Amino acid sequence: MFNFDPIPEEELGTSSWQNIQEGIVSFKISDVTCDEHSGSMKITYNIRDEKGNSGRWYDNFSSNTQWKIIQLLKSIGRGNWYKLGKIDPTNMVGLSGQCEMKMKEYKGKSSVQIGRYIEKEVSESANQAVDDWDMSDIPF
Repeated sequence: MFNFDPIPEEELGTSSWQNIQEGIVSFKISDVTCDEHSGSMKITYNIRDEKGNSGRWYDNFSSNTQWKIIQLLKSIGRGNWYKLGKIDPTNMVGLSGQCEMKMKEYKGKSSVQIGRYIEKEVSESANQAVDDWDMSDIPF
């Protein structure tokens, strides 16, 4: 069964994540699901941009996206996990990093998506330290 908390219809389509623009955003991993049958992993993030817009985002990974896997692992300060060739999803929840959002076009529609993950050493020198987040103000 699929359960959800209904949002008033007048608020649908007005979430702050829709205001996220191109640029650097901070993220914290909130959920990781693995599908061993298809060999894929889906990671859900709480994200916040420089203007304070926040929301949930997700990204998918597979053995065909190893370039993206190593970028993510370096972004969350766990680049050494890549050499193991396996990731325990329970160890990822709560880890944080930064990524760059890029405008991409698909079938004539533009949307902001994760362009690349930023290595932890680089992201620590950014304006706001990701580990100093107070997640209590994000409404999810």
